[in-house]
Amino acid sequence: MRKSVFPVMLIAATLALCCGQEASAQGLRYSLSPIAPFPCSAVSVEGNSITFRRTLVFVCNGKEQLEMPAGSIMGINAVCDGTTLILHHDFGQRSSLFDILHRRCGGGRRMPR
Repeated sequence: MRKSVFPVMLIAATLALCCGQEASAQGLRYSLSPIAPFPCSAVSVEGNSITFRRTLVFVCNGKEQLEMPAGSIMGINAVCDGTTLILHHDFGQRSSLFDILHRRCGGGRRMPR
């Protein structure tokens, strides 16, 4: 009986590992605080809107705050306050998502300040 249980457990463990790798490969985690290098290829910026090419999970001080699925559009700005993500319409705020996109990725036309 022991010999038949081992292969089943091995197959179950292999499937679990495969599924876990596939799920994590579909999305990216991005930290606004502390600021990490932004994955510029994951988004397109036009004016005051961001289109996500890949799923992106925003993190503030290690805590996941917001998941933007591939194909979604964000027309507001984001900044971390501690472990909380604040969404607002002030596009000129330093260390905000739009500020980082423009400084690191050269995103689209210049944001209003």
